[in-house]
Amino acid sequence: MGGVGKKPVYLYRIVKFEHLLQLFQDRELFFSNPRSWDDPYETRLSHPAFDSAAAECWCKHSVSDAMWRIYSPHQLGVRIKTTRAILTEQLRSAIVGKGRYSHRIADVTYIPQAEINKRLLLLEKKLVLDNEPTRALAPLFWKRRAFLHEAEVRAVVYDKKAKQPISNARIPVDPHRLVGSILIDPRAPDEIVSMYTHYLRMKVKFKGRVGKSELYSREPLHPHLRAGHQVHD
Repeated sequence: MGGVGKKPVYLYRIVKFEHLLQLFQDRELFFSNPRSWDDPYETRLSHPAFDSAAAECWCKHSVSDAMWRIYSPHQLGVRIKTTRAILTEQLRSAIVGKGRYSHRIADVTYIPQAEINKRLLLLEKKLVLDNEPTRALAPLFWKRRAFLHEAEVRAVVYDKKAKQPISNARIPVDPHRLVGSILIDPRAPDEIVSMYTHYLRMKVKFKGRVGKSELYSREPLHPHLRAGHQVHD
């Protein structure tokens, strides 16, 4: 008898529409250096490994009012969906055996600030004995509980051949394999939704589901009275 397959772990990321088009055009995922992020705790540990690292953040929540408001402030963003397995597959295909990057994909752990301080002090001591760069990047997977709403999974790459600090890394992927569906900001005007959908279908040739998030849609009390097809998150 065959084994039962594992249930997919879905990941989500809200981006600008132009950045989505760039993903399909360039066939690359854009990773940014953590030193450019807002939270100073991301790179509180002073270590040269951060000069050669870049990361990308995904969210485990399919529906999040906070994430739409943070990452789509002009109400024109889009949410792309993939699975953890496919993201891992795409990174491994692009990186393993090439000799330039090492990588890690892991859940972010949300812990009290005092616990992060303790972990950083312990890590500093360990690095004195074993100054392994990837070990120094462990704090990228620790965040304070104030950021719990982000429910992040992070993909981090380390450029082993970098001769000077990097600002980003561009990792080749197959966007049509990576992106399973696209949802448009629930606050976007219908004209924008139609334009986005047309462009994705006709120009990008995207075959997955495209629709407007119904986070703020009002459903009737009696579901059987609903007419037409609804797009859910």
